[in-house]
Amino acid sequence: MGFTAQTQPWLKRNQGGKGEAVLLVHGIGNAKPGSYDFLIPKIRAGLGPNADKIPIYILYYDFINDWFREKTQLEKTLGDCEDWIQHRLAGEYGDAFNQVVAEVLADVIWPVLSLAARDAVQQAFAQQLQRMVMDGMAAGFPPDFQNISILCHSLGCLHTYEMLHRCVNDASLHLHPTDDGVRFANVIYMASPVQLIRSVAGGLGPLVPQGLACLEPGGLACPVAQTPGGDPRTGVKNWVAIAGALDPVGGYFFRRRLPWAYMDVPEKLPFGGQKSLIDAQDWLSVQSEAELRLLLSQALAQRKAGEVPLNDPHSWGDYIVRHQNQLEAWICVG
Repeated sequence: MGFTAQTQPWLKRNQGGKGEAVLLVHGIGNAKPGSYDFLIPKIRAGLGPNADKIPIYILYYDFINDWFREKTQLEKTLGDCEDWIQHRLAGEYGDAFNQVVAEVLADVIWPVLSLAARDAVQQAFAQQLQRMVMDGMAAGFPPDFQNISILCHSLGCLHTYEMLHRCVNDASLHLHPTDDGVRFANVIYMASPVQLIRSVAGGLGPLVPQGLACLEPGGLACPVAQTPGGDPRTGVKNWVAIAGALDPVGGYFFRRRLPWAYMDVPEKLPFGGQKSLIDAQDWLSVQSEAELRLLLSQALAQRKAGEVPLNDPHSWGDYIVRHQNQLEAWICVG
């Protein structure tokens, strides 16, 4: 089954202003069109009185038929991922929950080990961004007057990070910040595993296919292009990273930051630095360590938590709801 980019009309929210649009990029999971429609009203609730005029696109990339089939061919490497993570956690926390967390994090990491799957996602991602730019132009907004925001979650953060760098380095995509005038107004990472993947992929060495921007020797960075006059220009205007204090995918293990897992993109001219937000999170009705182990496993694997009430620390919907009051300031800047 091939990929077809979504297309939507852009509407003028105010006279003489810029056009806004939002792209959602989901994490790992058997997602298909409609799976994340429940997020749209949560986002619109934070966008103010003209929210209905802002198109919200969703990039679904599980159309790749071999996506999960390839996982069975990577069991040995996945075991190496889990061993590496367990070893790092054991050095800081002993054995508590290491196996559960390692299994979950390996499930987030494994798609980057498949070069075919990774490239297919990037091709779909590029097509969707190109379609959004064309939709904006059709509505009378040239690229310089388009404010495109990307909200990504979990593994979708890695695909977004890689795509942003590709936009700057691959002129054939026509998504360049200087040659084509395409600069993203906001990129909002929620529970980003980009640093985690950098650490684990670096630890696995030659087992990881080459070509990941997150493995560049200089560390994580906002992509930067050169203007015709030689001045640097970032591909992203506003870079926000949100993590939960109980969400190991975002780099926190029981309210303690793991420096090797938490994404923290440093300030480097002309990039003003990452805006970092850490959400306070709480478990509910947990009576024992055994129960917490079970619920953590179920929550992070996005399975139903059963009859015991639980706040899922990795829930994309909960991240969005906690930051509804900031969405309008970030996105409606035209």
